[in-house]
Amino acid sequence: MPHKYTTENIDWLWANRPLYAERELSARFYEKFNALISPSALAQQCSKRGIKPPLINIGMIKKGNIPFNKGKKGIRVSIKSEWVAGNRPHNAVPIGSERFSKGYWYIKVAEPKKWMAKHNVIWEKANGAIPKVSVVIFLDSDVNNFNLNNMALATRAELLQMNRNKYKTMPGELKPAVLALSRLESKIYQVGKI
Repeated sequence: MPHKYTTENIDWLWANRPLYAERELSARFYEKFNALISPSALAQQCSKRGIKPPLINIGMIKKGNIPFNKGKKGIRVSIKSEWVAGNRPHNAVPIGSERFSKGYWYIKVAEPKKWMAKHNVIWEKANGAIPKVSVVIFLDSDVNNFNLNNMALATRAELLQMNRNKYKTMPGELKPAVLALSRLESKIYQVGKI
């Protein structure tokens, strides 16, 4: 049966709720009035009447509080576990390491994490820098065939035409013709724009 709150009960709650957390409040209410009410029921009753809980329970910082680290610059909690300049992570790999990612092989060319497509590295070693408007393509569409005879430069416009002409899915004997056609179509388009 629910407890019927008297005026004395309510006055006591007004006086004591700001001082105690819910469990303590419930225990003291039982001692005073010999009425066993759960902590949540008492808290609900206080909330209904607008009686605020103690500040320590709702995580508020009291005005004038001084933080423990005021005036300190950089607290060193665990010197053993701190990162030190020059340490290498456990998964670091040396320059020259290779990995396969996003459909192509990559080579680590510089520290800390500079990777370059392997076919671009091979092309640049043999022929110099790749122009910004160009890409290195595989003539036989095999990304694992790094023979220089299998690589060529194509502009991005030519690459677009090659993709439209489905160059990668063409049989090997038709690929040179499709490449020439794609280059011609790209040139015709550029001349038409002028």
